[in-house]
Amino acid sequence: MVKTLRKLLLILVPTLFIALSSALLVSTGWLKEPFSEDDRLQESIQALESHIKNQEWGQASQTQKKAEKAWESISKRIQFSVDREIMFEINGSLSRIKGSIEGRDQESTLIEIYYFYTLWESI
Repeated sequence: MVKTLRKLLLILVPTLFIALSSALLVSTGWLKEPFSEDDRLQESIQALESHIKNQEWGQASQTQKKAEKAWESISKRIQFSVDREIMFEINGSLSRIKGSIEGRDQESTLIEIYYFYTLWESI
């Protein structure tokens, strides 16, 4: 009986580990979707794009802060299933968006927003 249980555990534990690891790696598309009102990153960036095109810098600054908070929430969920370099690139892109909003540079902000879209789709 002990040998049977031992064999079962030797097969079951690695199988469960592989299955859970595979599920985690494949779940990125689902994990990046918003779970609440506070983590709607793509919607925030789209609103930010609209504010920038209309040169509404105050609104853009507020929306950018919402986007950063949303990214903090999402990045914790997807950190094990996404390449770290992509996460660093998104962090950098959001930082450059913040800087170009503070500098009121419409061109740079739009360039970074479109770069963000590319990164977001690659996740």
